[in-house]
Amino acid sequence: MRAYLLAHNVAAGPVTRDISGVAHFVLHDPQGNSIAFVQLHPRTVFTAPAGQISTRILHVGFLVEDRAAADRFYKDILGFHLYWHGGTKEDETKWVDMQVPDGTDWIEYMLNVPPVGTVTPLA
Repeated sequence: MRAYLLAHNVAAGPVTRDISGVAHFVLHDPQGNSIAFVQLHPRTVFTAPAGQISTRILHVGFLVEDRAAADRFYKDILGFHLYWHGGTKEDETKWVDMQVPDGTDWIEYMLNVPPVGTVTPLA
């Protein structure tokens, strides 16, 4: 995956291994979000701690200022596909959900979100 990303001009950090032999590398998406690609060692067995309700994240949302740049990365390079989009009004798009190429997990672009501390007047 790292070689593929580098061939597509995506800067990726070096592959490192943790004490358990789990290999991973980190890169940043067009918005600057850190993304880690992790490959478990074949003998790795992960069990969730008591009280933990899940061992994975099905969905994560990102603030996105440039949808075209996000699409180039997630859709064109990583192969995500459009799952859903919409907003609070019928004719607007505030959220774009992109599903992984071969599974049911997905990410969500959150568009047109005002900067933290910005007050939006009521209409």
